[in-house]
Amino acid sequence: MSDIEKAQLVLREASSCLDCVTLMRLARTWEKLYPQARVHFAQARRVALLCGATSDTYAPLLNLCLAARGLYPEIFQTPYGTWQQQILDSESALHTFRPEIAILHLTLQQLSCWPELDCSTAQAERAAKNEVAQILRWCEMLQQKHRLPIFLTNVHPPASNSFGNLAARLPASPGLHVNRVNLALAQNAPSYVTLVDVAGAAASFGVHRWIDSTAWYHAKQPMSYDAMPFFVQSLSALIASSCMGSTKCIVLDLDNTLWGGVVADDGIENIRLGQGSAEGEAYQDFQRYLLELRRRGILLAVCSKNEESIAREIFEKHDQMLVKLSDLSAFIVNFSPKADNARQIAHQLNIGLDSLVFLDDNPAEREQMRQLAPQLKVVELPADPGAYVRALEQSFLFETPTITQEDLTRAESYAANQKRTTFATQITDIQEFLRSLDMRAVLAPYGPPHLDRITQLINKSNQFNLCVVRYTPAEVESIALDPSRITLSVRLRDRFGDNGLISAVHGRTVERCLAIENWVMSCRVLDRGVEQVAINHLVSAARQRGCKTIQGTYLPTPKNGLVREHYRRLGFELVHTAPDGGMQWKLDVKSFLPFSPPIQISMEPA
Repeated sequence: MSDIEKAQLVLREASSCLDCVTLMRLARTWEKLYPQARVHFAQARRVALLCGATSDTYAPLLNLCLAARGLYPEIFQTPYGTWQQQILDSESALHTFRPEIAILHLTLQQLSCWPELDCSTAQAERAAKNEVAQILRWCEMLQQKHRLPIFLTNVHPPASNSFGNLAARLPASPGLHVNRVNLALAQNAPSYVTLVDVAGAAASFGVHRWIDSTAWYHAKQPMSYDAMPFFVQSLSALIASSCMGSTKCIVLDLDNTLWGGVVADDGIENIRLGQGSAEGEAYQDFQRYLLELRRRGILLAVCSKNEESIAREIFEKHDQMLVKLSDLSAFIVNFSPKADNARQIAHQLNIGLDSLVFLDDNPAEREQMRQLAPQLKVVELPADPGAYVRALEQSFLFETPTITQEDLTRAESYAANQKRTTFATQITDIQEFLRSLDMRAVLAPYGPPHLDRITQLINKSNQFNLCVVRYTPAEVESIALDPSRITLSVRLRDRFGDNGLISAVHGRTVERCLAIENWVMSCRVLDRGVEQVAINHLVSAARQRGCKTIQGTYLPTPKNGLVREHYRRLGFELVHTAPDGGMQWKLDVKSFLPFSPPIQISMEPA
């Protein structure tokens, strides 16, 4: 077995490992293999780890878990007790390192504005606000220096409580102060700060299990060894989601996954679902959790070996089914290999296989999916359906730094897109179809109302992405404020519904040339004329800046072949083709003739 294959196996095992001894063993193996195999992995991202405790123990685990999620880090650790000095000193090792991502790991011991014992509630609240103001000032100094995203932990509750039950009513109790600090952080953290909910994790894990007083006193270790994998998996998933996008769709088996029993053998009336049995209640609660994920933007699809008519019947007739057919963005039920059906689901939804998560109670089906569709993520479901929800949560596959309006309406948007596809099959003339959609586009420069969605679109788009450059929220905000940049976002509605913000493009004006730096678009709206609307606007904006040409770059990846001829279709001339397939294109602004797509245009001011 080659070093590359060994490294890939290590990353696969590490991606779901919550055992500290195993994860440490894997981290040591990864450290040995990565130097030999690194040429086959993505370029490392510079990550600064600023910890109020000692991070030496968990930094190698974080390194491994970030790599397991596709983000290969080079980690800089501030020595114990020095992170404030490192931020303040402009010539410190931290600033020389030039971090691209920063993690600020607070500890309980770093809080300094503790309220007096006899204080009022108002005084206790002011103490918490002062605490938070100090913390966020450090974040602001770091962000101003490097324009980078900051992942800031909140603080776990204290393990000891000298006030007993009185602590719940005493304004100055340490537990209430920590709660107020965490709430104020959530309410006041700026957009470049993503909160890591250590308090919630410790509460779920158990505060006395999260904290190891011996490890703290002897080594200033911020958490127990048992809690360490939980922390680094959650943190790495959140960082990876912020930088590269998150899971888009859950692909579900049916029998013994959404309900207990085999419907074809047992009949609808005998499956275990809902009130009447402990197992049935567990399956129903699992469905309820899936619907919660759907409401925040995760699509649901079915991939099952069954008779389709029988499978549909249970959705339509069983009164305890919470997930309905209308909640599913794809429904493929047959006896073909599930890996083939998963590919069909990905194609139908126009998303990558790596955006799918597969849930199946059958270990053999899970292993076959891993072998035949290795890009797809597979969750190990336990035998007990009552533990399904916890298994999903501990996969950390659904972490996200933000939820945008497009996330909240994504399922409805895909349903509307299926209606468009069906409608298109009834019309033979493409221009007639486009006119019949009654499309309306709103154009706007990058701005505060849409920065989260623009960042998300840039980091999630793989197919319609000319350069596949990923940007942090801070970088997108910096681009929006840069007067040398021309930026454009496009929102699109039609007779079937609102597609939301579906395209973003920006470029820099240099020496009378607009150089397009990034252009992304949702594949849901391909070939509707949105590209033509965008280039019309870009040419107009370039003329206003005195530009004579527009330069476009295409950098090939395994996924973006569909935009290889994008610039040619918009009237650009090919200038250069690199050995790796990259292309440079040029458009003469003066001779450009505007396109006339059947889309009504309105402008949103900056």
